[in-house]
Amino acid sequence: MSSTDDGNKGAFRVKDWWWSKAALLMGMIYLFAAWYHIPLERFIPLSILSLTTICGFASMGYLFNDLFDIEKDAAAGKSNFLAGKPAWFVLLLFLISAAVLFGPWWWLPKNNISYALIGAQILLFIIYSVPPVRLKERGLAGIITDAL
Repeated sequence: MSSTDDGNKGAFRVKDWWWSKAALLMGMIYLFAAWYHIPLERFIPLSILSLTTICGFASMGYLFNDLFDIEKDAAAGKSNFLAGKPAWFVLLLFLISAAVLFGPWWWLPKNNISYALIGAQILLFIIYSVPPVRLKERGLAGIITDAL
């Protein structure tokens, strides 16, 4: 592990996104619940389902990123959780992440806009991390994609 590596890179890199992304998204859920006067008995299951899908989205994004950073991380002396893992294990992690991402949508309110946004988010993960596009290496385009 290099001196720049903080050692928190587990399978889904929870420490990388929990406070920076999930907390903000949960704040948005609280805001909309208050704005639309969603009663507590409806809010609790919706917030649990929302938090679950947020975790699925975040873990999926970081899995894509780590999968396509294995060689670059090795060259930079950084650890990468997926380095050296068998393909079946990586696939299993992606399947778990996909189940956590998509499962809550069985119960969450949805429409064609929801489906389009889910697809757009997954597409953003791919174009951010996967060659040949790999926007993470393209300056402002990578920063904007990461922010989205």
